[in-house]
Amino acid sequence: MIGDRILKAANWWLFGAAWILVASAGCGGPRTYLHPDVDISYYQRLGVLPFRNLSNDRLAGEKVTGIFVTELLVRHIFEVVEPGQFRRMAREILPGGLESGEWKAEDIARLGTEAGVQGIITGTVREYEMIRIGQTAYPLVTIDVELIDVETGRVVWMISHTRRGGPNLPIISVGETFTLGEMAQKVCRDVVARIGD
Repeated sequence: MIGDRILKAANWWLFGAAWILVASAGCGGPRTYLHPDVDISYYQRLGVLPFRNLSNDRLAGEKVTGIFVTELLVRHIFEVVEPGQFRRMAREILPGGLESGEWKAEDIARLGTEAGVQGIITGTVREYEMIRIGQTAYPLVTIDVELIDVETGRVVWMISHTRRGGPNLPIISVGETFTLGEMAQKVCRDVVARIGD
């Protein structure tokens, strides 16, 4: 009788340990970089360039840029140049327009000076799609974001972040994310909360 109880308890312990390992798999979190000589509080006013889109959804860059700017504004950490105005200025100043994504430090400095910002945020949407897990489709969003110092043209902070929807707990469907918009909002919120980390 006591042996059976010990065996049942051991089985439950093994089941619990295995469940924790499965639940935590793939939860490495975002990867961030912060230049060692940078004080993020220096950056009071930012401009956000439209995120480049490498995903299969042709509008993913625009969608994620809009969500990202909203999350920046909601946090009240930085003043943000009105996105349409900043986009117009960037088109006029940056060689190759907004599509090239490869600009010289002096081009970034000129744009930043004319816009009155200390930093410029650029980003790339790498994944923005629904993936199948069993019978259900869940969202997958991956973005890379960097903060460029206007004066030097160097990257002072960078993050790469991926989140996938799907069951949070095996069998029980609680707290799942089913739409790309909701997942993009969660990713952008996570990224904005980590600026300077």
